[in-house]
Amino acid sequence: FLCCVCAAALSSASVRLCETCVYPGFWEHDSDADALALLQVGARAVGMGELQQGSQSSPLHVRRLRPSCASCEYPYKAWSDLLKAGTCSADATPLAIEITPKTGSTKGTITCALEEHRKVYRFPAGIFEIGEQLLVPANTSIFGSSNPNNMAEPTKPPNWREQTLFLATRGVTDYLMNYCHAEDMVSTRVGFVLSSFVTVSDVSYQGIDTIRPSDNGALCGGAAFETKGCAENDCSISSVNNGGADGIGSPHRVI
Repeated sequence: FLCCVCAAALSSASVRLCETCVYPGFWEHDSDADALALLQVGARAVGMGELQQGSQSSPLHVRRLRPSCASCEYPYKAWSDLLKAGTCSADATPLAIEITPKTGSTKGTITCALEEHRKVYRFPAGIFEIGEQLLVPANTSIFGSSNPNNMAEPTKPPNWREQTLFLATRGVTDYLMNYCHAEDMVSTRVGFVLSSFVTVSDVSYQGIDTIRPSDNGALCGGAAFETKGCAENDCSISSVNNGGADGIGSPHRVI
């Protein structure tokens, strides 16, 4: 499965990028062939208990294995607005910020405190949707609930009920899509764009791209994590920057 394209090289001891678009241990399906067929028809495996391929063939049943919390799937706006606005405590005392899940009445809590001049956001376990390219402000740290990697057993999937998973809600399915040369990368790509002095740790990320568009032979972006810069592989081609950023390079990022 082609999924977190351009991101495999960023894998580290503290970040686990997707191994397949239908994640082992997180999804239950009849067979790998059924899962691939489901992705090929562009079904979005987000927020649905059961998906169907369509009326032209028999249904494909896919069941989401829910975390221990029955209401652990959070819409993009519920958590991303906090980062965009810089909502945080003014000192080292954590500010508890409630976020509303897509279903259920039990709210989740993200905390933020000012630590060594950085806003440090700590996310609970759960599924956090991401549907655009998010510019993470400078001097921001994002910590998930648990390290998804076990270096003693590096091929062993983590316990997803204990993980902070960022899950893309859309992917690339059109070979002819204007992807490299689009005028707005925020709405074209999905993932994080890191500003200066940004740290991301103890999180998982799962994309749902199934192809690479035909205009992307130069691999000019669309990764789980990018840094600020021009959207093209040749900055002289256009003035478009990724994430709606200023295009100025960002030093001191840690993943």
